[in-house]
Amino acid sequence: MKKIKKTFLSCIIIFNIIFSNFPVFAAETNTASALFNSSVAQTQNMSAVLVTGAVPNVETKDGVTGWRLDASVSQNANIRVDIDDDFMYNLSENDNVTVEVEYYDDNYGGFALYYDAKGDKAENQYVQLANTGKWKIAYFSLYDACFANRINMFDFYIMTNDASVKNDDVSIMGESSSDVLISSVKVIKEKTHSPFDISVKTGKPGNIFFENEEISFNINFESSAYSVANASYVVRDFKGNIAFMSDAAFASNKYTLSLPNLKFGVYTLEISINDGDISQSEIIDFSYSKKAQNPNKRLGTVIHYTTDSYTREDIKGITDLAKNAGYYFLRSGSDWAATEKEKGKYEIPENYLYANKYADEIGLEVLCILSCGNTLYTPWPYR
Repeated sequence: MKKIKKTFLSCIIIFNIIFSNFPVFAAETNTASALFNSSVAQTQNMSAVLVTGAVPNVETKDGVTGWRLDASVSQNANIRVDIDDDFMYNLSENDNVTVEVEYYDDNYGGFALYYDAKGDKAENQYVQLANTGKWKIAYFSLYDACFANRINMFDFYIMTNDASVKNDDVSIMGESSSDVLISSVKVIKEKTHSPFDISVKTGKPGNIFFENEEISFNINFESSAYSVANASYVVRDFKGNIAFMSDAAFASNKYTLSLPNLKFGVYTLEISINDGDISQSEIIDFSYSKKAQNPNKRLGTVIHYTTDSYTREDIKGITDLAKNAGYYFLRSGSDWAATEKEKGKYEIPENYLYANKYADEIGLEVLCILSCGNTLYTPWPYR
């Protein structure tokens, strides 16, 4: 009997010694996680895999191990994550989720979080690497996550190449040649909620402001439950330095923020609401630029004026942007089949005619190119 007890005790000691050397996640009731410290991810409340049959490139940097995602090899370009349905599934309107991705910042490439969002669609957030040679954590605050397994039966991808999902609605980074080393991912259920759909309009294409123009943002905080709250507004330059900050309450779900003149450069505006049990933020990119003194008559760009979604205000804004940037020639395509519906009868799109007139008024030239085919004419290449 003593021998059996001694043997049993020895087994327990050996078991503890062996398994104490393996890194494990502390059990967290509000967290799903994956650690990429071997060829098989160590997970809690989720699964994390590459494409079926792909073997992870396991690599260690500065004592931390991860999977090296190779953007040039589609099978090894994306980590696919499925959160356990009994932990998180079909999130409600007010659910707040934070995703943390630890990565090694060793080049100038990037990666994206491509996720299942509310409204039967997919969304993405992109991270630009800065080649610092350090491990970093990217934080993604998702106020519209759904996580109902609708991205090829997964909830999100950590993506270095969007070729596997690219369509007319998705163009994140193209078929990138850069890679990235990922050591872990966490998905955290936040206790706070995010009832606002924050949208920002500037009336400027690309949110590009030019000298002597008012830098102004029309912000809408759409919500079915709230109409008043306090928000903070922080503007940072490209290096992360604070250029402006203020706190102000908004009423009737609207607020107009006007900024004093800034130095020329690229900026971000972070809008944050931390009011009671609400914690929510939105980041907007914008820039402030010097105007070109005169258009360069050797310089041109492509603008598809014939796009039906453009209003006349859009056309004026885009054309003004081109002039301020120094362009002189503006190339626009027009669908041949839509322009010549009957042989010899031409109907120039209204948007093109308006754009040509406006460009002429401000001293620019527009070139129109008949594009695509026309079934009125055969054989190829005229069809």
